[in-house]
Amino acid sequence: MSLSKIENLLYAAMGLNTASIGSSGVLRAVEQRMLDCKITNISDYTKILITDQKELKQLVEEVVVAETWFFRDTLPFKMLTKFVQQEWLIQNPDKQIRILSLPCATGEEPYSIAITLIEAGLMPSQLKIDAFDISERNIKRCKTAHYRENSFRGVEQSIRDRFFNYDQRFYYPDILIKAMVNFEVASILDEKFINTQIPYDIVFCRNLLIYFDRETQSQAAAMLSKLLNDSGLLFVGHAEASIFAKNWFVSQRYEKSFIVRKINDAVLLNKKNKKTSAITSEKIIKKNSVRQKNKRERRKVVRATGPVPSTPKPLLMATAKVPKSTTNNALLKAKQLADSGKLIESETICMKYLENNKTDKEVYYLLAIIQLAIGNEQKSLQYFKNVIYLDPEHYDALMYLATMLGEQGDELGAKRFRERASRLKNRVDLNRGSQ
Repeated sequence: MSLSKIENLLYAAMGLNTASIGSSGVLRAVEQRMLDCKITNISDYTKILITDQKELKQLVEEVVVAETWFFRDTLPFKMLTKFVQQEWLIQNPDKQIRILSLPCATGEEPYSIAITLIEAGLMPSQLKIDAFDISERNIKRCKTAHYRENSFRGVEQSIRDRFFNYDQRFYYPDILIKAMVNFEVASILDEKFINTQIPYDIVFCRNLLIYFDRETQSQAAAMLSKLLNDSGLLFVGHAEASIFAKNWFVSQRYEKSFIVRKINDAVLLNKKNKKTSAITSEKIIKKNSVRQKNKRERRKVVRATGPVPSTPKPLLMATAKVPKSTTNNALLKAKQLADSGKLIESETICMKYLENNKTDKEVYYLLAIIQLAIGNEQKSLQYFKNVIYLDPEHYDALMYLATMLGEQGDELGAKRFRERASRLKNRVDLNRGSQ
């Protein structure tokens, strides 16, 4: 009972959904703090948490400990370079670019951003980089900025040697790089603080919302919308794109990177890109026209028969029964692997799980996300259609299908799925308002 109360306190303090790390993860943090405080009874420790905000902060610090390293998942940084060189510098040659890293953990991500943009050709005066984290301990480490060899796994030695100094124990970022980043203790759920910030051109917020429940995810997405200007890019984690899709962001197709934009701006950019393409590439237009005609013919069949999953929907009586706890554990493990970028391992677990759970929409949905991350759009589309076949009101899958079909030039198909998603959202909002 005491652990449940502590989980509720953590939810109120930081929006933590215990299911994302498991009660065992919370218990380990609690046990460590009890050891530090020389307390042996969990009920006594719970009473302290209720009355002592300082100790509650210390527990939050223990919970949010996460491993990170420089240039973690290299593709987002490559895409950042591509965006700055091919779009930002051309459109804003004399403007300072504003970037936010949230949560910044122990500083590896914001320092990686600074190095990336210097390498991309920007001068320090052209950059404004802020980095926020809920942990005071993390922010102190960011400011002292000393790192061990393990923080540079996968980093080219030439980059490390150029931008860091070494004293036989630690690596320290060059004074120029260190001066480029402003660190501050802040929470994404602190609306008063968020409202004081000038919107950013680029926001990195990767693998944070997966630790929240749905209500808190929506709240955090609303805060991120305030932090991002209308044409800005938001870099998110592998498993988070769907969260933003249902909060009116749309995915941007930067190879294998998960980047979203506010939906109105993304729609305008999509139209603009198509207009440019129409002017410069008549051959592509003709090819697309033939492709669209074929798609219209296929859609006539779909309307009559409904989407057909790649794995036929089996009779329920023929489906093997698997204990609920086992299936939940398998999918949870697969999601955790996907969140950490281990996509092949996650896919393997999903395919094994699918053998006995062929009517589970969530496994098809996760497989769709994995295929999207790998870069296999056609497989991803088919898995999303499987989800809709099993659950016609799956909002996330509807929004993904709308976005992906729109990017492929299937405007009618995109519009159809977008309208279905919009009707669903309006109905849900209406039901909430009447409660």
